[in-house]
Amino acid sequence: VSVMFAFDTSILADLQRHAIGKDVLICPYPRTEMGWDPALERAFLERVLRERHRGLLAFCTPTPPRNDLVLRELDAAGVHVLHVEHYRTEPPEQPYMLPDYRRAGHMAAVRLLLAGYATVVCTKAACDWPGALLLRQGFGEAIADQRGAAAAQTCFHEYPLNARYTAKARTELARMVQAFPKPVGILCTSPTMAGEILDAAAAAGIACPEELGVIAAPFTDFPMENTRFDIIEFGLKEHLKRALDCVAAPEWTAPREWLSPRITQYGSVRES
Repeated sequence: VSVMFAFDTSILADLQRHAIGKDVLICPYPRTEMGWDPALERAFLERVLRERHRGLLAFCTPTPPRNDLVLRELDAAGVHVLHVEHYRTEPPEQPYMLPDYRRAGHMAAVRLLLAGYATVVCTKAACDWPGALLLRQGFGEAIADQRGAAAAQTCFHEYPLNARYTAKARTELARMVQAFPKPVGILCTSPTMAGEILDAAAAAGIACPEELGVIAAPFTDFPMENTRFDIIEFGLKEHLKRALDCVAAPEWTAPREWLSPRITQYGSVRES
C-alpha cells in the first residue's frame, strides 16, 4: 500500500507498526519533503500503477497540472485509491476519507462568536492550499449566518509573509494585531501564525484571551510542545490507520466519508 502524507517520524513509525501487524508493506511518499511538484508525483503514481499496489492513500498536489488522469487510471486498474487529504476544493472522483475543513471553519467561527469577541476574523495566505480554502469557506458561512454577508466579506485578513524572518513583516503583523477592534477572535490557518500573533499581542500588552482569542488549524497532528492556543484536530493518526485497513481489506468498500473536527482547548479563547 502506498501512502502519501505529511509525515513526521512518529506518524510514520506508528503507521508502519500498524501495517506490519496487518501483514501490509507500506511505500511512503513524504508529502512535505517532496513538495508540490506534479511531475515528481506523477512518476510515483505511475510506478504504483505499474506495480499494481493493493491500495493508495492519496494526498495529491493541487499544483497544475494535477494528476487526475493517473488517478483515474489507477482506479480503473483496480488499485484501491482512497484520498486522505484534499487536493481540490470539490470532492475527488475516487473514494475518500477527508477532514471536514469547511465544518471546522464554521465551528471555529461559532466558538469565537459565542465567546463574545466583537471582532471575529480569519487569516489567509496568498498560497493557501485547498484545505485552508475550505476552512475559510466554512468560517465565512458562519459569519454570514450570524452577522450578515457584508461582515463575511471583510472577515479575512492577509497574513504578512515571512513574519518570522523579516523586521518589516513583524512590524506589519504588530500593526495588524493592534488595529483590530477589541476584543478580537482570530482563526489562524497554521500554528506558526497563531504563535506569532500571540507574541505580537504580548509585546503590545494585549491580554489573551480577554482581549484577543486564537484558534489554530494545524492540518496535521504533529506533536506540539508547550501549546499556547486552542487547536482544531481530526485524530489523523487513527484516521490513517483506519484508511490503511480499508484499502488493504479483501473487500473494497469504497467509502466517501467526512471526518468530524474537534477543538482542543488550551486556554487561548475565553469561556462562552
